[in-house]
Amino acid sequence: MKFADAVGMWRLIPALLRIRDKEGRLVRLHPNRVQREFARRFRAKNIVLKARQMGITTWVAARFFIATITKRGALTVLVAHDQASAEEIFRIVHRFWENLPKRLRTGALRTSRANVRQLVFPELDSEYRVETAADPDAGRGLTIQNLHGSEVARWPHDAEGTLASFEGCGPAERVRGVGIDSARRGGMLLQRVATRGRDEVPTAFFPVVVGTVVQREGCEIAR
Repeated sequence: MKFADAVGMWRLIPALLRIRDKEGRLVRLHPNRVQREFARRFRAKNIVLKARQMGITTWVAARFFIATITKRGALTVLVAHDQASAEEIFRIVHRFWENLPKRLRTGALRTSRANVRQLVFPELDSEYRVETAADPDAGRGLTIQNLHGSEVARWPHDAEGTLASFEGCGPAERVRGVGIDSARRGGMLLQRVATRGRDEVPTAFFPVVVGTVVQREGCEIAR
């Protein structure tokens, strides 16, 4: 499989990947309004201030899963704020893999490991991991191509320092999700990270009520 560009992502995600909907049914992953707007604005580095249950982590997990299985030597790491969240994210990712066509699962995408929140694809020399920010050794010694920090404002200990440690693991297509349920702390962290480098700016703001998405002052505000 060739590396999927932005257009390819839009085709491959709903064609290949399955999720459980709110009724527990196994369905194709078709993006909702917030996911579509976020995908439209997706860049090499992204910062998102959002409400919970918007589907941003699911969409990024799917995008990075396609990136991992369509490129040799890719290492993807998703970082959750605690173990329970990491296990839930890994269940989503593992569901992507176990519902792929059999010819892929038993061929190029055969796994040599599918436990401890890791999927390893030896034919591609690629790997997908879900870690927790509470683990002081997470990310150590790795060269990460795709990195997503979920609900960074809820990370324990020194969240900013942990994030910087992961960022130092190599060039990456990065997304940072900051939960609006910690709005004050999350907003302050977002501002510090956003101003750390000239090329890093907030990508999107998705509050609880989502209606028509409009643009104001360089960030996305949903009304």
